[in-house]
Amino acid sequence: MRRVITWSCLGLAAILLLVAGSGIFALRRWPEQVVPRLPLRICLLVGALTDRNGAHLIAERLCQSASVDLVLSEFAASPRRCRRALELLGPKCDQLPDRLSAAVDPLTNDPEPGIRRAARGCFSSFSLAQLWSRRALEGKALPVPTTAIGPGRWIPSPEAAAALNCSAFLGAGYDHRGPSRYKPFLASLLATLLGTQDARGRFAADDRDHAMIAMTLCEAYAMSNDPALKSPAQGGLDWILRDEDSGPEARWARNTDVFVFDLWAMKCGQSAELGTALPRCDAWRRSVPGFGTTWAANGIESTNSPGRAAALRAVCCCYLGDTPGLAAIPAADFADASDPDELTAYLRSLGAFCRDGKTFEAANIPIRDRLVEGQLWGTDAPLRGCFSPRGDPAEHAMRLLQFEFYYR
Repeated sequence: MRRVITWSCLGLAAILLLVAGSGIFALRRWPEQVVPRLPLRICLLVGALTDRNGAHLIAERLCQSASVDLVLSEFAASPRRCRRALELLGPKCDQLPDRLSAAVDPLTNDPEPGIRRAARGCFSSFSLAQLWSRRALEGKALPVPTTAIGPGRWIPSPEAAAALNCSAFLGAGYDHRGPSRYKPFLASLLATLLGTQDARGRFAADDRDHAMIAMTLCEAYAMSNDPALKSPAQGGLDWILRDEDSGPEARWARNTDVFVFDLWAMKCGQSAELGTALPRCDAWRRSVPGFGTTWAANGIESTNSPGRAAALRAVCCCYLGDTPGLAAIPAADFADASDPDELTAYLRSLGAFCRDGKTFEAANIPIRDRLVEGQLWGTDAPLRGCFSPRGDPAEHAMRLLQFEFYYR
């Protein structure tokens, strides 16, 4: 009798496993047919077992008005069920019904790390950051940066910070001519930047501020082909190459960040098919013994860490088309996080992104998670969406530019 019971239980278990396996197979193989027929509670249970298409279909069902009460009950049931429901809503971030969005928002600051991360996944960090940039910069007065963003301890001017934010929008595919919700904002921002140029083509007294604005106008012209931007952008590039102060090479030798920003502007000028001097930048780089091992600030050199040296060399290789030079940089150096300044972090991410996918994943997935964790959340926070805890527009823009790598 015991043997009969044992074999019956084993047979029943086998049948249940077969049914479950068939159900999971059908869920992954034909999600469009299976998901709409499943009860919502079953969707909550099996959501983690489906593929990308199934996850989107389940999220779509959970976002329907008839499903809101069930999802809210999951939030209140237990931390595990709350986290599971939040993770299933993630594929429909920024499309939540008002009641769900209002319930999820406080959870972005939940003391439980798993719930906090899952709740933040229900919103697009990138969109929230862009909205903060627009709120901060569309007023009558530009916010004033207070934080140095590089090892040279340079604090950008308000106009340069605005240019950096504008560049982040351009990098995401928005410009001042194409249809988008940011079109009027970007048009106003570019008009402000154009208004800073003097008769000689200079946008700012500081060479780094000037390069940032010139770079942004070159990028905007390359994207929009707006003839109103061509001459100012060209004038900005010409000013970079002026012969004053013994020429650009002497300025590059005194301040490494001037070289980095000038190179950035020249690369954008090349993309815009404007007169550029990338070969001149390359010749100067190759003429400097041990280029990348030191960082000059006002003529005083300091030794770079492996991470900062990799970042500096990598941006040159990326912008100057030096593929062998980029490949020669040790992959481990890109993961060196000993330099916390925003410029080094961005350049290191850029270099790792251009080098290869494996290097980028190893070096930057932890950085992405830190960016999301450090972003300001919560309905009542006046800086909601800002990547800078101080609300600094330049620091925010550098982190937003870095975050863009995960959307390319």
